[in-house]
Amino acid sequence: MRVSILTVLTLSILTSGNCGATPHPLTLTFTSVEQRIASLPDSAYSTNPVGQHWARSFIEPLVLRGIIPPLDGNSIQPDQFITQAQFSSILQNAFGVNPLQPDIDPNQNVSRLEALVTLVQVLNLQSRQITPESLNRYFIDAHNIPKSNLSQVAAATENRLIVNYPNIRVLNPNKSATLAEVSAFVYQALVSLGEAPTLIQTGNNPRNNPRQRTPSPPQNPRSSSSTIQAIEVAENTDYNLGGGDRIAVFVANFPEHNGEYAILTNGLINMPLLGQFKVAGMTILQLERNLEARFSQTMKSPEVTVTLVSARPLNIAIAGEVNRPGAYALQLQVNPTEFPTITQAIQLAGGITQSANLREIKVQRKMGYGREKIIAVNLWDLFQSGDLRQDLTLRDDDKIIIPTLTRVDLTEASQLANNNLYPTESLPAKIAIVGEVFQPGSYTLQTGSGGAVLTVTRAIQEAGGITSTANLRQVKVRRPLNNGQEQIIDVDLFALLQGGDLRQDVILKNGDTIIIPTLTDVDLAEAPQLVNNNLYSAESKPMKVAIVGEVVRPGPYNLTADSASGGFLTVTQAIQQAGGITSSANLRQIQVKRLNRNGTEETINVNLFALIQQGDLRQDVILKTGDTIMIPTADKLTPNEVNDLARSTLSPNTIKVNFVGEVLRPGILDVPPNTPLSQAILAAGGFNNRAYEGAVELIRLSPDGTLEKREISVNFAEGITEENNPTLRNNDIIVVRPTGLNKLSDDLGNILNATSPFGIIFQLIERLF
Repeated sequence: MRVSILTVLTLSILTSGNCGATPHPLTLTFTSVEQRIASLPDSAYSTNPVGQHWARSFIEPLVLRGIIPPLDGNSIQPDQFITQAQFSSILQNAFGVNPLQPDIDPNQNVSRLEALVTLVQVLNLQSRQITPESLNRYFIDAHNIPKSNLSQVAAATENRLIVNYPNIRVLNPNKSATLAEVSAFVYQALVSLGEAPTLIQTGNNPRNNPRQRTPSPPQNPRSSSSTIQAIEVAENTDYNLGGGDRIAVFVANFPEHNGEYAILTNGLINMPLLGQFKVAGMTILQLERNLEARFSQTMKSPEVTVTLVSARPLNIAIAGEVNRPGAYALQLQVNPTEFPTITQAIQLAGGITQSANLREIKVQRKMGYGREKIIAVNLWDLFQSGDLRQDLTLRDDDKIIIPTLTRVDLTEASQLANNNLYPTESLPAKIAIVGEVFQPGSYTLQTGSGGAVLTVTRAIQEAGGITSTANLRQVKVRRPLNNGQEQIIDVDLFALLQGGDLRQDVILKNGDTIIIPTLTDVDLAEAPQLVNNNLYSAESKPMKVAIVGEVVRPGPYNLTADSASGGFLTVTQAIQQAGGITSSANLRQIQVKRLNRNGTEETINVNLFALIQQGDLRQDVILKTGDTIMIPTADKLTPNEVNDLARSTLSPNTIKVNFVGEVLRPGILDVPPNTPLSQAILAAGGFNNRAYEGAVELIRLSPDGTLEKREISVNFAEGITEENNPTLRNNDIIVVRPTGLNKLSDDLGNILNATSPFGIIFQLIERLF
């Protein structure tokens, strides 16, 4: 049959806008192709025989893309046989490859089998579900397929490349392929690559309503039904019929027996001449053979084709690692013959859990006559490489089993939550968190709310944050499995905080327990990093700590952390609250005693001299409730060390010095730490007119409990020296004698009556000297 090129010329004009131009719209997307086809006037189809051809919906998009040029002058011949050279040219235009071998006659016709095998090889298609041995279920002439090509035909069948017309069960592998058949094969290959829309039967012609546009090329009723029938090769062959299904029966050359029939709830069907008989449990192919056997009693070699018009609701069961396992009835509402897939069933069951093993899913399927087969599904390949073959189409009575992971891969766990099988709805999850958090216990938290999954760090924050003694390197998540066993997941949150390893932020599931152990040895280098993150939450309520040893006011304290320091209470803050250190404090050997939650006591050694002299902030340990700070007494401090201590923030802001004798303002005087003797005398008003200005006496209580008394010649012009102008310490006593000794006894008597430390010291002096 020769067909006018009217349609092609019309499409070319619309594409190029110039009647004299010959367009090659290879760069058109299929969206623009569909829009251009949908905008054609009705006359482009009503007056052209191509509008009545079964392959019209395959040919027109390929012509618009320039994949199929006119093969004979200015005409398209859908039923013309295609040569090897013409087929190679079509593949070159469609896929950029030329499979023509030098030893092949380019003028030789290409067979249907050769065309299909070449497409499978070019696209590297594989078969997972359809085996070469099962091809006789799909094609009544499968025995004509050479054994060497069975696997390629199985791959072509599974990927829906094969288009048979008028009988979808007849492959005709050795028949020369026509342009219509090659167009159908190539178009279906583009569909498998995602580069062309699937041809879907739309019912009424959208041209009857100018406002209605569909994503698939327009088709008149005859062409539309023929196209859909032609591509229904592998869709419903393994479907078991049952009550509620509606089927269409086509008997070749006997139209009076054609019609649609409903299968009753008891599995019976009632057909003219054949009467009532049971079909429930049969596949479509089995019913075709059954009907052919029944019709053969009155017909010679009948050929029967059965198609599924509308399917009953599917009853399936899903078990294992989903949030709502159980039985489900799936309604086929959008397209009565478009069956749901395994991913849709999982979504209906609330999505997968974090323990789902997507690589080893099993589907148990009844095959009729008491037979059953197991279908392996790897949904991980679907999400990683887009292998749509893994999204298995379900059948009635299918049982989906999603096993449990035996070992959690932290890299894959995060990817597992970033697919459409993971639940996005808010679901309550009961988890427990124990160990080094401020508020350990059981929590019911929402998962998936607003797209925020429930992770370990989120649970820790809900529990008030970690304490400063949390061992983040050895966190464990204890997870009960559906099979009654238990799984332990090791988590290193320090790797998350230091290296940004998001894999460590494990996604939780209902029933998980988070265990945060106690540090057995505090690393002062890591301690500041431990609290400077969003997992740590400083206690806002007062903390009870004890400070003993060389501080001005030792004892127990209820302290609140300084907000200016980030809300953390440290050793230096506690010392300042206790009035500061004394001049005899041994800052090199400070200890923090800490009672852990497990009842053991921990000792943290602190060297605050390294903080003062080298700026080692690691030494300023963060405290927790119940800590005791012990500041020992130094055996002997060098003058430089004394000066360093006095200048530090650990010392009190002022020290007390007592002047006795001939100064203008005798008594207790507050002066800054490290004040030299000469400046202290001036602060006391200087010498009066009775003073002996040649020398003064300095009386000091040493750290070992002994008294030190020495005479110092005062030189106001000299800088700080230990001999003539030393720096003063807290509770030092300076005695300024008069030129005569008659007045000194009165002043000393006043001091001895005092209840201050100076009075006690002077009483001791009188006994010793």
